[in-house]
Amino acid sequence: MSIIEKAIELVDSKGRERVTGLFDTGSTSSCIDKGIAQKLELLIPLPQPLEFETAKKDDKMAVTPLLPTSERMGTS
Repeated sequence: MSIIEKAIELVDSKGRERVTGLFDTGSTSSCIDKGIAQKLELLIPLPQPLEFETAKKDDKMAVTPLLPTSERMGTS
């Protein structure tokens, strides 16, 4: 498992945003900064939050809006 940092450009019909992405080859899911996703209008509200465990013992995080998996990131 390794973590890779790379400059990427997120592009959608609503706009584009150049950011630094962190890629974890051992990750089972992906995350995007909420502010960037809101700016590009990528979020879909959920009827109820999704809850996930974190690496910290007994710690959980809740996801309320969802980024569809059909969205793709283009690298530059």
